[in-house]
Amino acid sequence: MNLRLRFRNGMNITKVSADSVVLKSADMNDLHYKGLSSGILAVFDKLSNGGADEDALSRLVVEHDGSAKLFGYYQFIYGLTSSALIAHHLYEDSQPIAAIMPIARHYKFEQKRIDPDQVYQFSKFAYVRQEDGDFVIETPRGCAKVYLYAEPAFTLWRTLATGHSLNDLAALYDELDSKTIKQFLNLLLNAEMIVSVAEDESTIETAEGALEMWDFHDLLFHARSRQGRHNNPYGGTYRFRGRKQSPPLVKSYADHEPIALPKPDLDALKQGDAPFTAVLESRRSRRTYQDDAPLTFEQLGHFLYRAARVQQMHQPGGDMPDISFRPHPGGGAIHELNLYPIVGKCEGLAGGVYYYDPLNHTLKLVTPHNEYVQRLLHIGWMTADRRSFPQVMFGITSRFGRLQWKYESMVYAATLKNVGALYQTMYLVAEAMGLAAVGLGGGNSDLFGLTTGLDYYEESLVGEFLLGSRDPNGQEW
Repeated sequence: MNLRLRFRNGMNITKVSADSVVLKSADMNDLHYKGLSSGILAVFDKLSNGGADEDALSRLVVEHDGSAKLFGYYQFIYGLTSSALIAHHLYEDSQPIAAIMPIARHYKFEQKRIDPDQVYQFSKFAYVRQEDGDFVIETPRGCAKVYLYAEPAFTLWRTLATGHSLNDLAALYDELDSKTIKQFLNLLLNAEMIVSVAEDESTIETAEGALEMWDFHDLLFHARSRQGRHNNPYGGTYRFRGRKQSPPLVKSYADHEPIALPKPDLDALKQGDAPFTAVLESRRSRRTYQDDAPLTFEQLGHFLYRAARVQQMHQPGGDMPDISFRPHPGGGAIHELNLYPIVGKCEGLAGGVYYYDPLNHTLKLVTPHNEYVQRLLHIGWMTADRRSFPQVMFGITSRFGRLQWKYESMVYAATLKNVGALYQTMYLVAEAMGLAAVGLGGGNSDLFGLTTGLDYYEESLVGEFLLGSRDPNGQEW
């Protein structure tokens, strides 16, 4: 046989007694196996050291335990495979060609899934990347990834960009063993890397149905930022602890002159503000402003104080990052989001891009008004349905390192959720203040980086929010 079984990557086997072993992996609880026969122990050793095909593993059991123990071995190996602990490596002679590696507990491997006459094509959701010097195919549809080791695998993978059957491929590449081709296709199909092509050239991914509506990047983001279809480290792993410091709670613009912002009287607001339910029920996206009475510097200061200031700061000590409480929630109290008011027209404040310091409640001018600032405001105007030219557009950035220091796999998803929570807080404050507000669905992160000098990978624009004086005759929706 040219298909060898081996424990999947990341598995560690520890022998704890003469007949007991423990399987360990970072993505699962330890598995204890006791009372193992010498044949099963030999199988464990082979699976963790190079692997072997099923016939060789069966012979090991017979040599050590006798043929009467084969049924128990088959049950045992089926249990390991069903628990997504076994990888299958495809060989041609002694050369490794490819391998399928389980990455989720829902993975199931079937030996004979390929129909020789069925046409198959590479999935529109599959992609190839580099991992530790190997080429790996992944897809958000599957629960396994496929490693490509040698030219036959690369050749077949490239050919499957268009539909081909097993028989087509065997005729096209007669120098390859047809059994190798079949096994390679079977690996791909078990990992959901290829799909069947119908006579009308449609597939399950293009025919009418739920998959037709998914974009590649959306499904990948959904599958990899939640648990279930991968075994990547997930959640608060503190992976950079001891290696590098977390970015500070508040970004420093030490060489920029701070502009003190007005603060509202919170005690008076508690008495005189509209009731919360009234604010919540009247909240709307408002896109038109009073151009002859624009937003004022005082209103901007009050708005930022009520929506985004640091209320309390906590310093855990050691190498743990400082955290804070603010009017809007932030995952882990980390608060990686920054606010940059992009001013088009605000009474008492010159145009340009400012950084809001939430700890000291000040503004610092980052970029005076120029053509890039005007382009950013123009994009906001177009995104908001071209109603009124923005008076103030908040560029909301994420300092990703704040979250990346603690979390894995979920960082970008978490930062977008935090943007949503900030949006809602800004909406409600604007409504309570009688201002016009609207959260935008997209913007140009590269242009914002060019305007402000920010590193795209260190701190980048992830949200935009418009604020202005309310036009009493403006449309609400």
